[in-house]
Formats: sequence, structure tokens, C-alpha cells
Amino acid sequence: MLRGVRGATTVEINERQEILERVVELLTELVNKNQICTEDIAAVIFSATPDINAAFPATAARQIGWAQVPLFG
Repeated sequence: MLRGVRGATTVEINERQEILERVVELLTELVNKNQICTEDIAAVIFSATPDINAAFPATAARQIGWAQVPLFG
């Protein structure tokens, strides 16, 4: 069975640390609220508005250990 989960977050300023912190917060909340095991994640697609470019959101996923999850942006 394949299921999709969607989430979104915002940042106050276009700074690397702010972006990464908000994405970690989002991903953590998504897996916790939906009882998802990271081993069961087939892929993640990230998008951002053109004005948010100080960091690639997938970097945050790698920082929290999502090493085997395909990440697209």
C-alpha cells in the first residue's frame, strides 16, 4: 500500500539555520503524528518559493538520519 502525506512550514527569514530548523520540526511532526517509520518512506519531494534559497530543505532530512530515503527538490 502506498500513501502520501503532505506538510508545509514557513520561515521568518531566508537563513540556512532557520530553514533547516523549520524543516526538521516539520518532518519530525509528520512522522510522529502519522506514526510513520522512516524505513517505510519511499521518497520525499521538497519545494520552496524562489525567495527561500539559503539552504536546500533535504539537508535537514539528512541531518536527522534519513540516509536511505530518496529526496527530491
